[in-house]
Amino acid sequence: MIIEGKDQIINELERIVTTELTMPCAFVHANLTEANYGLDALDSVSFPVFVFVAQGKNRSRINIAGNIIRRVELFGMLLNSKGEQATVDYKSSEVNETIFQMYQLGQNLMYQLNKSELSRSSDDGDACGVTEWQSDEIYGKFDAHLFGHGITFTWTVNTGVNGYHQKFGDTRPIQN
Repeated sequence: MIIEGKDQIINELERIVTTELTMPCAFVHANLTEANYGLDALDSVSFPVFVFVAQGKNRSRINIAGNIIRRVELFGMLLNSKGEQATVDYKSSEVNETIFQMYQLGQNLMYQLNKSELSRSSDDGDACGVTEWQSDEIYGKFDAHLFGHGITFTWTVNTGVNGYHQKFGDTRPIQN
């Protein structure tokens, strides 16, 4: 059985970002140009926002227990607005609190990813989840002048013996 729709990793990332974080965020899946125009359309209630930008290398292997272990490099940005005067140039001291809040939210994101069903270790003990990430400060990004952190991380997931369908309650055998 082939799962229709988005990659289950992206679905799970979106679910966590919008419902599980200490400060739930809007989720935007876009390249940088699309994000620039799309973020201008968001109102102040929609912030903070997680902009999922890219899925990098994707490596999969089958471990000794027959589970498919997948490592996916991901990049996104946790961004917030400084309010109604989005086009004002702010001093660093005026945005440090916002940037630090987004840094903390990034840590919470990594914690929640590790609590995900996809991050459960495999039967033979292969470690899954996020063990390391890089976070870079963002000042005045896009036309909306947003502030926060860009996060690059590798998420190792266990998709089970036959792939994702077992993780999400479908026990039917894979059909050719």
